[in-house]
Amino acid sequence: MHSFPRSSVKAARLLFILYLLVLLYLLFLTQNRSDTFGEYNLTPFHNIIMFFRYYFGYHQFTFLEWFENIFGNILILIPFSMLLPFVFGRRMPLVAIVLIAALFSALVEIVQFVSGLGEMDIDDVLLNLFGGFIGGLIVCRTERAVEKLLDRCARFLALK
Repeated sequence: MHSFPRSSVKAARLLFILYLLVLLYLLFLTQNRSDTFGEYNLTPFHNIIMFFRYYFGYHQFTFLEWFENIFGNILILIPFSMLLPFVFGRRMPLVAIVLIAALFSALVEIVQFVSGLGEMDIDDVLLNLFGGFIGGLIVCRTERAVEKLLDRCARFLALK
């Protein structure tokens, strides 16, 4: 199985830690989330359809609220999936990347529910899953380019 250069792995691990810290801040520390304790949605596509209906049909959400909920949940897991093989230090099949991303997303939703710092939503997991697939697909198709980018990052950060 193909392994990556140590410098690329070091850079990926550092970027992954920074990414997780930003994610922690965005998901748990921004906005007033204390009023969501115990709220959940376990009906697939319920909130996705609701956001489309209420934005396009009733104009009850701003574009930013709509975009953030739909595309933010997709975009937020792309870096996770792109860095994952490098964090582990070896090539991974797309299925494994997507599965780990899905498990991570489900864990985040459970923590949001238990902590009361967000609403547990199966639609967020589905959108995150799509983002995990996109990130995994990108890294699987452009592995060498990502490796070179991480190597440059490692040189810049003096990790080499």
